[in-house]
Amino acid sequence: SLNRAAQRPEQNSFIAYRRKLDNSLAGYYGGWVDRVVTALTNITMALPNLALTVLLVAYLNPGKLSVIIAISLTAWTGTTRILRARVTQLCQLPFVKIEKALGVRDGVIMVKHLIPNLKDIILTRAALAVSSAMMSEAGLSFLGLGDYGEKSWGSILHYLSLIHISE
Repeated sequence: SLNRAAQRPEQNSFIAYRRKLDNSLAGYYGGWVDRVVTALTNITMALPNLALTVLLVAYLNPGKLSVIIAISLTAWTGTTRILRARVTQLCQLPFVKIEKALGVRDGVIMVKHLIPNLKDIILTRAALAVSSAMMSEAGLSFLGLGDYGEKSWGSILHYLSLIHISE
């Protein structure tokens, strides 16, 4: 299943976008969907990200694509909680309640009102996630799980420690 995802890199960004959309839907609809997504998010946040990322990369075979997939699968929880809170807040505002009372379809409300109000949060969180992803990649490369042909701080330190140990 994860190996199949590693073979199709064009779907990885779609999967990350889809996950954020599903989390926004949970905040919009509430009820059991919201409880399930919140429980899944809380369980995932309880796991140490680096350890889970190391396990995923080791399972997928070390390399650039495996690192990208593993970081993408473990870095979504903070954004999910923020988006869910914002969607829940937006659903209580008058313009959304009026649209619902007028019988406007949920998809139209989401596209017309919710997504434009979420784009700033998504872009900000994406920009902040870059530094975290860089640190995770460096840590994985230092452990020898990154792409051997790519230059990164982690792989440079990894090979330097191997040279230093052999001397």
